Amino acid sequence: MRTATLFAAGLLAGAVSAQGVITRMNAGVSHFYYEGALSIQDALDEAENDAGVDTILLGGGSYVMAADIFVNSPVVLIGTGIHPDSSLAYNNNGRTEIDGGSAIELYIDENATGSQFHGIALVNGVDIAIGLPGGQLSSTDADSILFSRCEIPGLYLGYGSAGSLADDTYIQECVIGYLDISESNNAIVRNSVLLNLVNAIPGNDLLVENCIFQNVNLNQNAGAQYERNVFLLNTGSVYNLSQQSSFNENLFVGTGGGFNVNYTGGNGFSG
Repeated sequence: MRTATLFAAGLLAGAVSAQGVITRMNAGVSHFYYEGALSIQDALDEAENDAGVDTILLGGGSYVMAADIFVNSPVVLIGTGIHPDSSLAYNNNGRTEIDGGSAIELYIDENATGSQFHGIALVNGVDIAIGLPGGQLSSTDADSILFSRCEIPGLYLGYGSAGSLADDTYIQECVIGYLDISESNNAIVRNSVLLNLVNAIPGNDLLVENCIFQNVNLNQNAGAQYERNVFLLNTGSVYNLSQQSSFNENLFVGTGGGFNVNYTGGNGFSG
C-alpha cells in the first residue's frame, strides 16, 4: 500500500480529482491512497485504528473489488454522485461506482454506528448489509446509518425476517432495487425510488414519504406509514391492498381503465 499524508488543505482538491485516488481525512490531517480499489479497505481499516469519525472521499471512476468490504468504525464515505451529468464535473471521471459482481457485499457492523454514505453507485449486484456474514444478530446493532443519493441494488438493514438491532436508519434521495427493512426500528425513507420493499412489521415505525414505487408488492409489509408517495402498478384491474398500514395522500397509477385500489385488512387510508 502506498499512502501520503498532507497537512496543507490547499493540496486536497487536486488530489481528489484524480481518478482512483482516495482521500481519508481525520482530525485535520489528509491521507491519500493511490491503488484504486485495493485502497478502499485499507482506508477503512486505518480509519478504524484512528480515533474519531473519518471522512473518506472516493474519486470518480469504477472501483472493481476482488473481496467484500467491511465498515468497522464510524465513517463518512463520499463519492462524486450517481448522476452522470453532475459527476462529470469531477475531472471527467464520472460517477463513483463500486463493482465486483454479485459475489461482493459491503458489510456494516455494530461498531459503525453513525456512518454515512453519500453519492456512491453500487453496480452489478453489489449489495449493502447491516450486520456481518454468519447471522450474528448482535452485529446488526448499528444505529443512525445514513444513505444519501446512492444507487444500491440491494440494501439489507439486518437479516430479513430473522430480525435486526439497527435503529434509526435514514435513506434519502436514493435509487434502490431491493430494500429489506429486516424488522429494524424507526427507519425513514424519503424522496427515493424503490423497486421492492419487504419485511416491515407492526411496531417498527417505518415511515416512507415522497417516494416512487415501481410495481412493488405492498402486501409484503405491515405497520408502515406511507405519506405522499406514487405507486406505479403494472395492472389494469383491481389491486387488493391488504397490508395493515397507514396510507395518506398517495397516488396509485395502473395500466388500464379497469384499475382500482381495494383497501382490505384493516389498513388506514386518507386522501
